Amino acid sequence: MRILLMCISVLAWGQDLIVQAVPISNRTPEAIQSWRVQLDWTVFGDPGQSFSVSFPTGDVAQARSLGATTRPSGVNSYAALLSMDGVETDLLLTTQGVWAAGVAYLPHRQFVIEPDETGVLLMEVDPASYPPCGGALPALAPKESQSLMQRLDSGALIDVMVVYTAQARSAAGGVAAMEATIQAAVDATNTAYANSQIDPRLRLVHTAEVGHADAGDMGVDLNWVASDPGVAALRNTYHADMVSLIVNNGGGACGIGYVQRNPGPGFAGSAFQVTARGCAVGNLSFAHEFGHNQGCEHNPENSSAWPSGGSFPWSFAHYHNGSYRTVMSYSNPCTSGCTRHPYFSNSLVQFMGLPTGVLDQRENYRTINATASIVANFRQGCPVSAFTDWPITSVDVFVSAVNENCLTGP
Repeated sequence: MRILLMCISVLAWGQDLIVQAVPISNRTPEAIQSWRVQLDWTVFGDPGQSFSVSFPTGDVAQARSLGATTRPSGVNSYAALLSMDGVETDLLLTTQGVWAAGVAYLPHRQFVIEPDETGVLLMEVDPASYPPCGGALPALAPKESQSLMQRLDSGALIDVMVVYTAQARSAAGGVAAMEATIQAAVDATNTAYANSQIDPRLRLVHTAEVGHADAGDMGVDLNWVASDPGVAALRNTYHADMVSLIVNNGGGACGIGYVQRNPGPGFAGSAFQVTARGCAVGNLSFAHEFGHNQGCEHNPENSSAWPSGGSFPWSFAHYHNGSYRTVMSYSNPCTSGCTRHPYFSNSLVQFMGLPTGVLDQRENYRTINATASIVANFRQGCPVSAFTDWPITSVDVFVSAVNENCLTGP
């Protein structure tokens, strides 16, 4: 019997996510090496299943599946923990048909899975080479009646709508590839929440292509999405608390968003952000820009709000030079490098043996928890038929089907 069990164990570890990797030329400035890949996402199997991830760089990580979420739309999500050098890191994958998007973190290396018009790419990336955040812009003047915003939603779920340009859809490889990318960005955000003791979860309620073309200037794109009547109508129809526009050409920036520095219902008209497609998942820019909408600031060295201009005194990001940085932190203070990992700053949570925050100074998680019920009530939530608990690092993450049946007003 012991011999049989050993054979089964060897077979299990013999399964590999990466079936084939063919080297190709780099297509983005942040790419160090790139490959066209074939993936076998059936290796995720049931929670607890073990498999290998043999990266074409020669790195081999052992993975433990956290399970899968399947949806009627065909957009499915997978998660696992990677183990290498005694450190556990995240592996996330989202698929729609043959398309896949996701990210794999090793202690000091990062790989991005991204669809394009010819298939699925795997890229080893240099996190410091991503363009910066385009800025945390002051909120717009309130346009909505604060008296009409009753706090009926608990704050456990924050509903988001994502619209995208034709240029982003084309570069991704089509609608299905775009849908996989968007859900992957939501999944990565929820993973960061789960890792960081953040209470709410994002729920994707609608995606749509819009007529706006990439401006090549994210300030212009942000102004458009925040003021377009068609987007506003969709937001009301699908009860979206926050809205993101995905573009392909960020004009030298990965994202931009309005920052909530005076928390309250008056910020509802400013709960918008823009993210470049190539930064949404791998650079966690989608999570970063929504973090601004929720009241989070950059690390002190890169924040105009330091020390007392933020939504709260603790609303700042953290980093460890030579190790890692949290979602809201810039890379330039790290003279020895610091890969961005899916953690918001929290002095109570450690990663790679180091605290992810500083008590009462760098605790983005407290800010998101404090503003959760405010943000969740920018629009009253619309019930969905079902959503699935997805355990990530022992914390349940709500991942729901895109809701196309909520057709009432705000």
